[in-house]
Amino acid sequence: MGGRSKSVLRKSGGLLFAGSINTNGGGFASARGEAPERAALLPSTCRGLRVKVRGDGRQYKVLLSKGGGSPFSAAPSWQVDMPTRNGITEVQQLELRDFVPSFGGSPMDR
Repeated sequence: MGGRSKSVLRKSGGLLFAGSINTNGGGFASARGEAPERAALLPSTCRGLRVKVRGDGRQYKVLLSKGGGSPFSAAPSWQVDMPTRNGITEVQQLELRDFVPSFGGSPMDR
C-alpha cells in the first residue's frame, strides 16, 4: 500500500514472485499479468502452489483471482491463510483444494 512493499515477477522455469511486504500502514504485494483468452491459468495437473517464504510470525493470505477489476467485483477470488514462523525460511505447499472463495478479501460460505 502506498508503494511501501516491493516485489518483482520473473519467469524462471515457472513464475518467480519475490519481494518484501511492509506491514506499516498497509501490507500487500501483488503481481498481475494477461493470459490469452481461453488459456488455463493453471494446468489441469496443478494441485497447488509452492511458496518459499521468510516469515515474521504473522499469518498472511495468498489470493488468486481471474483479475479484470477491483477486489469488490462480482467474480470471486480464492484465498488461503499462510502462517509464517519468525525468522524461519521455509517452503510451504498451498493445496488448491484449501483455497476458499472470497469477495473483497473476506471468505464467503461455500
